Amino acid sequence: MSNKKNMTAYAAVSKGIIEKVTLPIPDPDDYEVLVKNEGCVFCNTTDRMIVDHLYATPDYPVIFGHESFGKVIKVGKTVTKYKLGDRVICTNAIVNGYNGTYYSSWGGFAEYGIAGDLEAYLADHGQLDEANRYRGRYRANSIIPADFS
Repeated sequence: MSNKKNMTAYAAVSKGIIEKVTLPIPDPDDYEVLVKNEGCVFCNTTDRMIVDHLYATPDYPVIFGHESFGKVIKVGKTVTKYKLGDRVICTNAIVNGYNGTYYSSWGGFAEYGIAGDLEAYLADHGQLDEANRYRGRYRANSIIPADFS
């Protein structure tokens, strides 16, 4: 039996159908941080296109929500860009899918997400290898200034 804790997320499970789902909390690797999402809004273009299967996303089911923000609660050992307590935008609920079933197109409509430190990864590897080239963890993750309420 696994001791892995779960989170709640909202996924488009088929065209036009959104359901509440329970999934394992993502586990960040050495170049990632775990973020406790604080909020997400439904984007009437990108998210609507994902739900209506008009956007180039993985097959259903897919966790949507790219207008998200949250607080870093766990930091991978080689991360240099983020520290505990930083607030970031555009986290990913899932990286490379869960057993080929659930995917994430950003994934802000989940309790937790992952953000990646591209600079640290490139410093160690020189470039993204094929397996990491399209991993969402490196998409648009930015730190929100501390004085931004």
